Amino acid sequence: MSIPGYATVEGTRRYRDRLLANGTAHARHFREGLEGLVLSSIGLGTYLGESDDATDALYLAAIQQAIAAGCNVLDSAVNYRCQRSERVIGHALTEMVREGACRRDELLIATKGGYLPYDGAPPRDKHAYIHQNFVAPGLIRLTDLVFDCHCLSPTYLRHQVDTSLANLGLSCLDVYYLHNPETQLHQVSRDEFMARMRAAFEVLEKAVSQGKLRVYGTATWEGYRGEADSRGHLSLEALVRAAKDVAGEGHHFKVVQLPYNLVMPEALVAGTQELDGKPVTFLEAARAFDLYVMASASIMEGRLRHRLPRERRKALGDGTDAQRSIQFVRSTPGIGTALVGMKQASHVRDNLALARIAPLPPEQIMGLVTKRGQSRRILIYDGECRLCVAAKGGLERLGQDQDIRFVPYQSEEAASRLGKDYQPGRPGVAFLVEKDGTISKGLDAFLPLLPGLPGGRVLSALMRFPPLRPLSYLAYRLIARYRYKWFGQVG
Repeated sequence: MSIPGYATVEGTRRYRDRLLANGTAHARHFREGLEGLVLSSIGLGTYLGESDDATDALYLAAIQQAIAAGCNVLDSAVNYRCQRSERVIGHALTEMVREGACRRDELLIATKGGYLPYDGAPPRDKHAYIHQNFVAPGLIRLTDLVFDCHCLSPTYLRHQVDTSLANLGLSCLDVYYLHNPETQLHQVSRDEFMARMRAAFEVLEKAVSQGKLRVYGTATWEGYRGEADSRGHLSLEALVRAAKDVAGEGHHFKVVQLPYNLVMPEALVAGTQELDGKPVTFLEAARAFDLYVMASASIMEGRLRHRLPRERRKALGDGTDAQRSIQFVRSTPGIGTALVGMKQASHVRDNLALARIAPLPPEQIMGLVTKRGQSRRILIYDGECRLCVAAKGGLERLGQDQDIRFVPYQSEEAASRLGKDYQPGRPGVAFLVEKDGTISKGLDAFLPLLPGLPGGRVLSALMRFPPLRPLSYLAYRLIARYRYKWFGQVG
């Protein structure tokens, strides 16, 4: 039997008051959003980990520990760990509600749909699994599928909302995100994309009216961080307008999620959005539309847990590097909740120790990122090459202190930065634009980045070793020349 109810103003205030009364949390650890809900500044994410019983057990204990320690925001997705992450949240909530450790109305539960989920474990034959579970039952058409993994069709989304409700054991979801909708833009036109988004919003508004969810939004990786003229860019203004087209001023598009951390500060410093024809940052746009912002990748999947530069440690105060990184995110003006993946008891204990202290002053955060944002190196990559896009994503996830901004070659900024080196069409190589304007090409654009990656110093030394250096350049030239033939293109 599913757990009735949903997060309420009364319930979330009760949770906050209980945590304040027993000394577990500081008053400023909580903030109001989503029509008055009182939400923790740190939320628990469930993306990482193996799809096995051992990881389920870790998450079960971590979720229960986190709720007791001051976290009342839980984030998941139907495809995380082959549906296991949703299911273990449901298991944890069922136990805690039954035992009286918490009430359903005290917690915000968010999940996502868009990617085709496996069931319990990855199948041996992916295509057979997709056909048997999604195509044959009529849930999707192959023309609706992008990259053999992503779908936003109405029939599919209705099915996925019900699947998530069943996995979580809930009668109502607090937040439902369309998961990385920008994925669609790599295979369909922008007009078709917006038509699909409006159709998806209609499904979600209907689900709200049926009592299956409270609000909805978008959870993205690149969509809100990229330049306005990049292929996968999402316009918050256009999406809010689409929600109003569907449901009027009373629409339920109320929450957004994007990566934000010490090495991915675009939401605060980059003018990726427009309001009335003027460039603004994402957080400025979200504030204008009264949207609650959840920040994902607060510690970059664990890669910001150590080795922060000395000046950042000093600026962010006492604690571990993980605590400093989380403190940076939750203290940023405009960020509602900093999501952190946690499945180890020690990580829950250390990360949620921050619940007992206040966030940093806004001016301290602004000073830190403004200084950084004034001058950053720029890596210009081929935004239509599947290998290049994947490599860019890998560099973002692995690089801890690269001070790099990524710009697709197919953009006005790339043309402006490269000047005479820019030629319309596909680039032959990647480019690294240094802070002083110096431009490196090809393999030389990547060599300066290697020392900041795990194992990169050794790899860099090997590639610079005289007997191996010519082979390294030859390998790069071959891959650059045949990258579309060998790896394909994004759109």
